[in-house]
Amino acid sequence: MREKILPWIAMAHLCLLMMLMGGAFFETFINFPNWFRDVPRSLEATSAFFVVRNPGNFFQSLVPLVLLSAVALVSMAWRHRRQRNLLLVSLALLILAEVGTLMRMYPLIGALLREGAAQHSVESLREMGRLFLQLNYFRMAVLAVTAFGLSLPAVTSLVRATGASKSTV
Repeated sequence: MREKILPWIAMAHLCLLMMLMGGAFFETFINFPNWFRDVPRSLEATSAFFVVRNPGNFFQSLVPLVLLSAVALVSMAWRHRRQRNLLLVSLALLILAEVGTLMRMYPLIGALLREGAAQHSVESLREMGRLFLQLNYFRMAVLAVTAFGLSLPAVTSLVRATGASKSTV
């Protein structure tokens, strides 16, 4: 039974992880250039725009699902040593990325969008913006390694190892 469920959990985890990557790429290449286009006015416009919902609502819902699916996949794939090890490293990197996001990036978002020019100089906002982007690029690199360098090969190998055919997955 475990071997029949494993490919489904693996594919579900990979789909959730790719959704996370897609959202992160959208933020990086679409939203963030607009945030820092004309500081402080662009930050004020961003803050005014994100009144009802914001990207954090998406990530705060999706990230726990990604982490839960990673834990489930590691536990289900425990007998597959090579894939398990790749998935453990992937899970550790995901946790590292999220801890870093919570500890470093969220406070910067608060300072940039909530406090803004009312509490910080324009130069200070620009410097925080540069730091935010640097942290984000590092987070994107960690997510890319996690998704494409670790999880994708592990999931592909697990699906093959369990003998799941294209008609079942």
